[in-house]
Amino acid sequence: RRSRQTSGAPAHALSASGVGALSSDAHMRVRTPFRCSPHPCEYEIAFVSDVEGDLDYFNRWVAGSRCVAYTGSDEAALTLTHARAYFVYGGDVPDHGRGSEQLLRLLVGLKRAFPRRVALLVGNRDLNKLRLTSECAPSDLARPHWSIPAPHWDPSAPTLSQHLEQVAAARGGGATAESCDCAAERLRWMYDNTLGCPATFEARRAELAALRSVGSATGDNGGGGGGGGGAAVSDEEVVAAAVADVMPGGAMSNYLRHACVAAVFGQTLFAHGAVDARTAGYVPDDSTRFCLPAAPQAGRMVDSVSEWVDALNGLLERGLADHAARPEWDAERATRGGEVLLALQNRDAMWGRSIVSNSYADGGCITTESAACVREAALADAEARADPSAFAAVASDPLDAGVAAWLRSGDEGGVNSVSSHL
Repeated sequence: RRSRQTSGAPAHALSASGVGALSSDAHMRVRTPFRCSPHPCEYEIAFVSDVEGDLDYFNRWVAGSRCVAYTGSDEAALTLTHARAYFVYGGDVPDHGRGSEQLLRLLVGLKRAFPRRVALLVGNRDLNKLRLTSECAPSDLARPHWSIPAPHWDPSAPTLSQHLEQVAAARGGGATAESCDCAAERLRWMYDNTLGCPATFEARRAELAALRSVGSATGDNGGGGGGGGGAAVSDEEVVAAAVADVMPGGAMSNYLRHACVAAVFGQTLFAHGAVDARTAGYVPDDSTRFCLPAAPQAGRMVDSVSEWVDALNGLLERGLADHAARPEWDAERATRGGEVLLALQNRDAMWGRSIVSNSYADGGCITTESAACVREAALADAEARADPSAFAAVASDPLDAGVAAWLRSGDEGGVNSVSSHL
């Protein structure tokens, strides 16, 4: 997890390339330009990322923040603490903790209260939840479990059939993969083997139960799980809540609709993943598939940082509209709505050009000569093999002089620092 708070003093450069630490300057850009003051030293930005449902951690962070606070002792809403405070959430809201839905609602509430001073970024753990509306739909449940492929980005992961066979063996009593096949087990398989969060199913159940308990006391059931009073939360209710979160009006859907892929505050660019030689200026085509491609998929390069940020955020808006219009698979299980956003957070589908998932931090110390050798060898291997999965071994270079020059080349001095969760 990364959290920072800084005043608007000029950025401290990490290298001569101009890629420096977090700073705040004269404007922010979240879909549209906005000038707020000619006096950057008067402004302060708070940044936190990858809370992943751990509401207790987030509450501790808020308690120490100079920019963000709760409006009351009930911790039901957030506010900015002064007129020159700004806030960026770096993405990856849900999963491992028991406060995913509550955190989503808190962040959206803060964004609605301060739309031009708050930026919410999309992370891989946010975008990948768009899968749930298609893969947990009755139409997909009707397909035989053995027809559901393993995740293309992790060939070592158990298939759905293998997962169900393990469940059947654990249950005993003549249970079979077929008798164990249900929406709950498919969701568990997704969490365990394709989304990297094996504790999420039970964490979500616990959160729904807690919300139900609070709702019972106040007369508002809350949450997306249905039921009432102090009744236990069933497997079916966990699945229903997970899917409802991503549908229009759901907590995750609302977060995504208030979020952006990239934002600029002052001269600092914020994104969930790495801005590197492969991602900088690149915008994937709307037709990009969430798959293991045989060749790089279509995309285009743009000239300036501001154009790039706007293009990425426009892609997010169109992808979300597509997902709302086509939340399930087509009849052939070939395409589904929002597929470009699923691809955007997947290095394999993006042929190593994911602004959401490319990473500075893979591979140990990232600025040493040995790290540079490892990076160059991994890039050469990926290109030589024409294998998109090989890009998982590539750690981005945070000191790339070419990228830094491009970032600085924009209007009003461009961008002189980058902040991400990696």
